[in-house]
Amino acid sequence: MSSPPQAFGASARLATLAPSVAKPRTGSAPLTEVPAEVFAPVGAGGLGRTAERSWRHLAAAGTQGAALDEVSAAAGYQPATVTRHLEGLAERGLARLDGERWYAVAPQGAPAPA
Repeated sequence: MSSPPQAFGASARLATLAPSVAKPRTGSAPLTEVPAEVFAPVGAGGLGRTAERSWRHLAAAGTQGAALDEVSAAAGYQPATVTRHLEGLAERGLARLDGERWYAVAPQGAPAPA
């Protein structure tokens, strides 16, 4: 029996995923600007790696910002989880809420690059 063609290899599987999942991380804010302890494990006083994912999607939204449901859908987490992430980021000065939209803020206080 011959092996099936590799039409559904890793690349093909990624292409069938939702665009926000299949996209590479281009356009996301560089995390080198964010202190490492921000995304340290929760037990160590950080927000955890899942918050990093929410922040990347928020930063990718750029100056348009993003509503909670947009970040939730892009990051793949429940709105309650993303709310905790965004509130923790806001407490650390890395996100801000303006009306119904959240915006990433670089550690120096300027909007994070998209």
